[in-house]
Amino acid sequence: MRLHGTGWDFKTYCSAVKAVEEGKNPYFLKDLKEYGEGYLSFLYPPSSIILFKVFCFFDKKVSYHFLWLLLLIFSFFLIKLCDKNFNSFFLMTLLITGFTATYHNFRSGNVGLLELFFFSFVFLFLIKEKYSLFAIFLNITAWLKVIPILYGGLFIFLKTSRLKKLKTLSFLLIIFVFINFSSYVFYPKIISSYYFSVTGKIDNQNSPLNEIGDFSNPSSLFFFKELFSRLFGLNNLISFAFFILFLALVILLFFIIRGQRIGNLDLFSFGILSILLMLPRLKPYSFTLALLPIYFLTKDFDYKGKFWTITMASLLPLLLAMFSYFLKLFRLDSGFYDQILFLSSYRQLFCLFALFVYILKRVRRMRMICEENS
Repeated sequence: MRLHGTGWDFKTYCSAVKAVEEGKNPYFLKDLKEYGEGYLSFLYPPSSIILFKVFCFFDKKVSYHFLWLLLLIFSFFLIKLCDKNFNSFFLMTLLITGFTATYHNFRSGNVGLLELFFFSFVFLFLIKEKYSLFAIFLNITAWLKVIPILYGGLFIFLKTSRLKKLKTLSFLLIIFVFINFSSYVFYPKIISSYYFSVTGKIDNQNSPLNEIGDFSNPSSLFFFKELFSRLFGLNNLISFAFFILFLALVILLFFIIRGQRIGNLDLFSFGILSILLMLPRLKPYSFTLALLPIYFLTKDFDYKGKFWTITMASLLPLLLAMFSYFLKLFRLDSGFYDQILFLSSYRQLFCLFALFVYILKRVRRMRMICEENS
């Protein structure tokens, strides 16, 4: 489905709020259409309605763009609060331009910048080694979209005592259950519809399990699926096998960097990038959560290192987006140009992987230099 205009995600949130207030079910598209444009399904947990009520109330006074801008600014200052060697210009550049993720959040009205705000607290408390608060805010980050809870599993690999790992992961699980149970408490009548919606059990409605691969979902799974379909017309089993090989490569690279003497912050950041590369569902605004890990991994690089970081994270995705727009503008969308457009639609994934490998190599080289000097 090709979306026009701006704010389509935010309009869906507000349509869901209105539907619930009128006693309707926001997980049925026919009910959602009565209170807005309603061309997208509402796929967030019922408890999120409480939060969206607040956002939609303020959107009537000021545009959601202003709210998103505030969240971006607050995230910036939260990182400043916890970073001893703070690089304001470098972080600002990444937050505004990195993978064009912030642009997609502002255009679609998606809550990615709210996730970024909560995610800033996760890094704040990880750095301060306040692991209970770390677990709480990681769960709050995963309140609307469950994927960030996977980052909690990275705590197993951090360099801390087994007792702290056990306590933190147990607390993380308890808070996760508590947050999800809140939907049963506040909205018991529609909770079953939520699960039916996200698992694709409601007819004629999109769900996260019914995604296709293109610019709207530039994940590695769908890249391999579409690549081999275009080149050889191979079946899904072959493309899935190459996807598994890619996962194995990313996991191997993660364990290579884990073998280096790096701190918990860097290890956690590498883990987040690894998970993002392996996710089967990855939206253009999902790359927002890659920005803070990249900042912490590269902020101490020299000017050359920062230049290549910004080139791969910001400049290259933008140039490829402009190139795609040029091809579409002049209708150069057949044959060879169609293949270029296909590759360009996965530009954020390619740039993230290239940056992941670049950071790994540079961190290893810096570590070897430090060991030789010592």
